[in-house]
Amino acid sequence: MDFKNVALILFLLSLLVNYSSGGKSYHKECLYSDSINIKTYYGDRDFCLSGNRLFPNPCLGDEESFNIAEKTNIFLILEKSDTLYVLSGKDIFSDNLDTNQYLPIINDSTINIFYSKKYQIVKDPDPPEWTAIVNEKDSIIVRLVKDNSSPDWVYGIITDTIFQFKDGLKIGIDKSRFFQILGIDFMYDKEDFTVILTSMFESNVSWYYRYYCSNYTDEIYCHPDGFHLRIYLKYILMFKNNKLVEIKIYS
Repeated sequence: MDFKNVALILFLLSLLVNYSSGGKSYHKECLYSDSINIKTYYGDRDFCLSGNRLFPNPCLGDEESFNIAEKTNIFLILEKSDTLYVLSGKDIFSDNLDTNQYLPIINDSTINIFYSKKYQIVKDPDPPEWTAIVNEKDSIIVRLVKDNSSPDWVYGIITDTIFQFKDGLKIGIDKSRFFQILGIDFMYDKEDFTVILTSMFESNVSWYYRYYCSNYTDEIYCHPDGFHLRIYLKYILMFKNNKLVEIKIYS
């Protein structure tokens, strides 16, 4: 067998592996533009941008990509410069501290027993009754109310290792562990980058919108007048030298 035939076989095998792996890693030869429109920080304007879709595997057709997105609950990874926008269907974006099973447990008991030993605790007794949990590296603000209202996460910036999320997310993990936590087999070659992780329902211009709304009834998300009535947390994660060094969370 001559060299040309061997090279052809290897090339075809690589295509087969890339195709069968669904969304293992991004394939530069198949990159194409996608768009998102998410809410801006502390504002009502949409933040619209276009970038390259890296996940689901852009070498696949949209129907097969939608099947992968439903299985992994990751509907889009879009790259723009040194930022990855990850839009997920996971149930981790509620600001309700009682129902969000992803956030660390923060209530009066955990503050008194644990956090007060590692942080300065500052409470504002007047409405909206904010509680600040602060040290030299972390600043977390939550709303712990005395009435029947739900306790809410307001804002957080975390660079210490004290706060650990229930799925294993914490300062210091490497990027491969982060993508494992997301539940996808995804490789990314940059060492310094930022991830903006938010709900898939933040965007109604991305590739999956038509497929989702043709398969499911969602009167808010799939109706033009109802879009962006819901509020979702955004997680901004900064990686340096392949390690997670900062987490910001806000709605």
